[in-house]
Amino acid sequence: MRTIRLCIDELSDSQFQPACLLAWEHGIGMVWETYPLLHMEAFREAFGVKPGEKIIGSLHVGYPGKIPPGQKRIPASERLTVIK
Repeated sequence: MRTIRLCIDELSDSQFQPACLLAWEHGIGMVWETYPLLHMEAFREAFGVKPGEKIIGSLHVGYPGKIPPGQKRIPASERLTVIK
């Protein structure tokens, strides 16, 4: 396993989504996850997280072994209500 440490002051979906799409164009899958495990002391020690440092998520990157078929999408027009 290879661990890469990034210093990020603020990360939002608007910054992460384009990176995911660009990676996908090259066949690379990315999953951003946050879960309670990130705050457990054993996890912090295993990854060398120092006091004062904060883990904001886990980014899984790699070439997928299997790509599931796309899901049928509901058109936005069926989900959107415009109030005038």
